[in-house]
Amino acid sequence: IAAAADSMSPRERIEVMKRLGAQQVPVRYVQPELRPGDGRSRKLLLITFPIKPNEPQMVSGPALLDFLHEFYRALGVSTPPEDADYQATKADVAAAETNNPRPEIVQVAGQLGLDLAPVAPSLKPARPPTRVENSVSGDARSVVASPLKSARPSSQSNGWILLGWWIFAIAWFVGFPYVVQFLSKLLPVVPSMKQIATWSRADYGYFLAAHTADFVLTVFRGAVAFAILGWSYRTPLRFLIHSTFPDDERPQLSWSFLLNPFAAFRRVIEMLAFYTNILSLSAVRRFLYVATHPLFSRKVLNLLPDRVYQKLQVYFEAELFRHKADDESRGAYGEAVAALYCENVKLLDRKCRPVAKCQTCFDVFGSNGKKIDRYFKAQVLVDRDPKFLTRIEFESGYLAPAYLVSGLLSEFDEDWTKIVGAYPEKMQRLTDTADPLKMDPLHALPELRKLQSFIWDCWVQWGPSVPISGAPAWRSGEAALQYGYGDENNSLPVRLDRAATNAASVRTDTPTGDWNGFAFDNWNNFITALLVGGLEPTARAWPVKVSGHLRWLMSRERNARFCAAQQTTKPGDEGWLVLDADSIEPDPAGPKFYSAYVWVLIAICDSRPALASVSTSSPAAGSPTSPSNARPYRLIEDDSKNHWRCLIPFFQHGNIAEPSVYESIKRELADKTITNLLAELARAEKAGIDWLHFAFVASYDDNGDADQSTTLVPPSSDTILDYMVAALHSRTDRDPAAKALATRIHCAPGAFPQLAASELPHVVRAYLDHIEELTTKK
Repeated sequence: IAAAADSMSPRERIEVMKRLGAQQVPVRYVQPELRPGDGRSRKLLLITFPIKPNEPQMVSGPALLDFLHEFYRALGVSTPPEDADYQATKADVAAAETNNPRPEIVQVAGQLGLDLAPVAPSLKPARPPTRVENSVSGDARSVVASPLKSARPSSQSNGWILLGWWIFAIAWFVGFPYVVQFLSKLLPVVPSMKQIATWSRADYGYFLAAHTADFVLTVFRGAVAFAILGWSYRTPLRFLIHSTFPDDERPQLSWSFLLNPFAAFRRVIEMLAFYTNILSLSAVRRFLYVATHPLFSRKVLNLLPDRVYQKLQVYFEAELFRHKADDESRGAYGEAVAALYCENVKLLDRKCRPVAKCQTCFDVFGSNGKKIDRYFKAQVLVDRDPKFLTRIEFESGYLAPAYLVSGLLSEFDEDWTKIVGAYPEKMQRLTDTADPLKMDPLHALPELRKLQSFIWDCWVQWGPSVPISGAPAWRSGEAALQYGYGDENNSLPVRLDRAATNAASVRTDTPTGDWNGFAFDNWNNFITALLVGGLEPTARAWPVKVSGHLRWLMSRERNARFCAAQQTTKPGDEGWLVLDADSIEPDPAGPKFYSAYVWVLIAICDSRPALASVSTSSPAAGSPTSPSNARPYRLIEDDSKNHWRCLIPFFQHGNIAEPSVYESIKRELADKTITNLLAELARAEKAGIDWLHFAFVASYDDNGDADQSTTLVPPSSDTILDYMVAALHSRTDRDPAAKALATRIHCAPGAFPQLAASELPHVVRAYLDHIEELTTKK
């Protein structure tokens, strides 16, 4: 309740209770009504205090149920065992007795900073439950178990062969001391100085040779042991090193010593210090801990390399999703991660897969995002499939039928110097009169170019989302929708497996080769079913709960599987972070808030005849195959690399999950767009320019292709284009001076299909490459 409605702040009361040693009993506590008509209270916590200060206390399960039984009867519940709330509490007691409290109880305790009181079992279960839920006290995230399919066999060497190697090595090394003992009998006893003085040259040679051989054999013994260890565990060792330490911190040796011996010597010393630290401190300690703890974990095969690699995955993923609290000591945090890791390894032994419960997808962004990228890169380096072993359950999020285009900030890791530094070069074409063909077509309208460049930069910095539509570019393969929280820039591409959704039970591990993701028609049917489940059909983002696995899709696999609109245009074989979902469930009770850029794309056009040097085969120049052939205007830039210079995006940032707000944003955007276009035309007319035209290209709810394909979820009311036409008519009716200018604003659909929303990722890529080229030269 509010602090003003109580004798003291509820938060202060909790802090006082904590200082007195209060612990939350891990059950859902419901207080029966105190007076008729008041109703039951479901907002109370059951708290226990220690009988003796500074002494841990364990609550007795049977005593707790006896107390609740008596308490319910005292408040008028005649038969507590038949009461639904009492039965729910009784189930929670049973779960707490096995140290597996309900996740929502753990979450509340973590948010309030309360410790959970341990509950003593009345009878130890004979066998572990089929479903295990475990969480770390003080953390809002919990880890549960779900059925695990048989893991895909690794491409590494056969584990049984390696086990045989180890048996042979142990047997050989056990017998090695007898070999040394036999050889030592042949060695002369260490002589005194008087004896040495009488030796001949042959005696000296024999003595040195014998002891040198002993030393070499001893070194050989250690070298063989290390070689067997390193060869057997080469994959998990490399994975450990690359996952723990960033590549840019690892010193590299080059042939620079030929030019500067001192620099080369210093580099060698740096490398020795760095790698010695890895091999003697943190990496080896962590490796030995993961390999041997929990000791054998009831299975000798847990010492095999493939199993150690899997355990390393479990350990790193436990670290990623168990965040350190501000007031938590480093030791306590380490113990919590270790406990979480041990529980997860035991789950793997029972053929169950660990599941991390996350409140939102923010857990895969920020500082965690860099760790996850490094984790996936390490898996790629050791030739493993870059994906999470842990299944993630997001408790809150939003599904949008859109695709987030990579923006400037994500492209350049929020390096603003590249964005700001390229601006003067982009403006240089306005004054470059040396070559008329290279001069900016808007050199006579510099204010329009500055406006276009500024708005484009603002729009692309964070990256816009483009609508998924029925255009061919979206139907040529799998499609991933957008899943995020709060804003489109806090989102992940999510794809859904057809086999998983058609199965009788949810699959938690899908081998890469069996993945068969959703295409446009599958998503269309799926979203229709979601809307039937209670979600708002006129919204453009819906609250859902999603479960699945994080993974990197490498460029080759991405381009082979996904539709043309979502194939990467970035050079190299970079990974694409996606969420392989096996379950998407509607959450009608979720809050309706998900913000995004609602935009409209306008082309800057020229009605003058094209220059003779411009190729007429280009669709932008009005070729016979272009829909714009019959139109009296063309794009001001013919080269596809400069198409971004022809486009002005107008946008509004707003809540697309609330239908009424979304409609208001579209209307406001249309009015703003028409007002700005008329103002620019008036300015051009004042400067004596009559060739300037503007044309609608695409919008957040209109792909803008020649076939006028509809979006994945067709608009239930007027589109942005409809609002623009209405705003234009309204303006010309009120202002006769705008009527002549309005003839140069073209709102016909499909004007420039080569710049449709489905092609926008390629246009943005050309722009990003241009920025990179300018900053590299600089």
